Amino acid sequence: MVEQFRDDLLDAGRSKAMAQRVLRSLTSIVKEAKRLGYVAQNVCEDVTLKRGSREKPKVVPPTKQHIRQLIDQAAKGRPMDKPLLLVLVFAGLRASEVRGLTWENVDLRRGTITVDHRADYRNIIGPPKSASGYRTIPIPQLVVTELRKWNTAHAKAGAIKYGQSRLDISDEVDLEKDRPRYEADSAKDIALTTTNGIDAVVKKFQLDALIFPASSGAGLSARPGYPTVIVPFAMVPNEPTPPFPEGFNAKPQPYGVSFAGLACGESKLLALAYAFEQATKRRVPPAAAP
Repeated sequence: MVEQFRDDLLDAGRSKAMAQRVLRSLTSIVKEAKRLGYVAQNVCEDVTLKRGSREKPKVVPPTKQHIRQLIDQAAKGRPMDKPLLLVLVFAGLRASEVRGLTWENVDLRRGTITVDHRADYRNIIGPPKSASGYRTIPIPQLVVTELRKWNTAHAKAGAIKYGQSRLDISDEVDLEKDRPRYEADSAKDIALTTTNGIDAVVKKFQLDALIFPASSGAGLSARPGYPTVIVPFAMVPNEPTPPFPEGFNAKPQPYGVSFAGLACGESKLLALAYAFEQATKRRVPPAAAP
């Protein structure tokens, strides 16, 4: 009788934790009834949460053929049905995670979806249920392409705020056929920026480092993997083009000086940057961290 009651709780969708609390309460009630002489024995004492002879229904995942059929049918539905289904199939998100998913969490360039919040059945946004819920999930190119198609089809509605030209170009690249061109371009890039660039200048003039305004030289040094250290130098007016909205008084922005050197030259660059900082005294500690 009690075992049947336990199974009915589980069959009704109650969690094991909930069923355990109910059984514990029922056991206490019958125990008190036994003490008062209303019943001869506590029939709940030996009942555990382990199910009876009936087996819990097994979840049968859809086959590849079934998934293909689902995708084909989704393509005939609403515009967002197919992209959404592909995200569900290949990212394995929970229903609450899909409800809380925003475009800010979708990185089409890297091909990832980051989960850092969820929305319950009432669409109330909150954090994942556990620490393991925070994760970044890789998605295949099929999903990336479908999401990009959605962006292109809804560009006028603001789906592509900054465009996706780099993604379009990457789709045109054939990794095998274009490999020789890539290797030739890479070799030319290293020759211009390193062999006939930084290396040649440093050795010819016997320099310890090169100085660049702001971070303009960082990209040049990054190609061969050379280090760059930037230090504060001045505060300049913060006047972008197009300008900020009227009434927005932007504070001056910092402007630095970069020191770039050869491979494994970090210690020398740090020494130069520190000496420059001490000589100019242009560094202004943040108000929040003096």
